[in-house]
Amino acid sequence: MAVGSSALRGLVVALLLLAVASTLHAQETCMTSLYDAVATTPELAQLKTVIDRTGLQETFSNKSSKLTFLAPNNTGFENLVSVLNRTMEDIISPNNKAASILMYHVILSPVFAKDLQNGATVSTLLGKGYNLTVNTTSGVQFATPVNSASVVTADIKVCDSVVHIIDTVLLPAALPEIPNYVPRQFAPCVTAWDRFNRTCRASPYGIPDNVPLPAPAPQADCEMYFWDFIHACSQKSPPPSPTGPTGPTGPSPSVGNKLRSSVTVGFIASAAASIFALA
Repeated sequence: MAVGSSALRGLVVALLLLAVASTLHAQETCMTSLYDAVATTPELAQLKTVIDRTGLQETFSNKSSKLTFLAPNNTGFENLVSVLNRTMEDIISPNNKAASILMYHVILSPVFAKDLQNGATVSTLLGKGYNLTVNTTSGVQFATPVNSASVVTADIKVCDSVVHIIDTVLLPAALPEIPNYVPRQFAPCVTAWDRFNRTCRASPYGIPDNVPLPAPAPQADCEMYFWDFIHACSQKSPPPSPTGPTGPTGPSPSVGNKLRSSVTVGFIASAAASIFALA
């Protein structure tokens, strides 16, 4: 009887350890980034050069990204220089408008071509008001107030992100009106949400309603904090409210895969330890 009980405990332990291994394997970080994918695609050689020159390597090197990148091919950049009658160096210096242009090519969630709806408007990493319009009447196109681009190669999956190679560099506005790129340090997800919520949403744990928002440009500050939050949290569910369960002023009620996985691993490990103690 003791032998049977010991064998049963051994089987349960083996199953629990297998579950731990499976959970940890599911949590493995992807080994490819958008930057890696661009760097290994000859058709995107000019795009890699522009990413390097604009200092956006880190933006495109996050291996846990969940984004859509509209990647202009070499021809697209050659045509841009011809249309603007300026070199890429002119566009990068002194105000690095090229970086802003590249951020306009990043959609804030992974979207495959079949899921794009005609006439839909999608937000970009460039910020509020800088959107793209989808046209699927003949292939897949993305339109801006200035120009449009056609997708020549769709649905290149890069871990949890998607790349669509396009034939034209999309411009959010005429070159003088494109915002100058100002690099900023993106806060971690929890910090970014907390800063946005305290400063801009006047939540119960934030500033009172009668306290004015920070000077000199509260609206601009809030927009900046919001896009910091979007960038920092786009890879995971927003963090829970510091005051407890999420409510009308809190973020999405989902907790986030990473937290759930950690709890699962902890529970399995504790169960295994308990069984070992009984053996």
